[in-house]
Amino acid sequence: MNILFICKYNRFRSRIAEAYFNKIGNSDGKARSAGIVPGIPITEDILKISRKYGLDIKGIPIGLTHQLLQWSDVIIIISDNISKDLFSEEIINDRKKIIKWDLKDAKTPADRPGLIEAIKRKVDDLVIEIK
Repeated sequence: MNILFICKYNRFRSRIAEAYFNKIGNSDGKARSAGIVPGIPITEDILKISRKYGLDIKGIPIGLTHQLLQWSDVIIIISDNISKDLFSEEIINDRKKIIKWDLKDAKTPADRPGLIEAIKRKVDDLVIEIK
């Protein structure tokens, strides 16, 4: 099963979810991530907190593409400010499962550990669900 995590910028939420999903060794699937608005670089403090949790999110933010949408079996919108309506059947021409988690972005660096923990819990639940 191919899981596509989507957030606004592909700098933190979707990258953490992708890295954690792939790290926990789920042999039933592969995760990728993308952002609706790509191009804002990942900052060193984001890389540092991700490494603290053993997650590798290096690289440049990736924008959402038609190829990624076609590759995915499940689309998970992590962001609270992206509408699920953007991914209607008419737009993606497929009957993919679309899940919305509604996680708010961290407003300050101090908010990031709690957000990482929330993402990890959601991913853990997802892994149980797809097994």
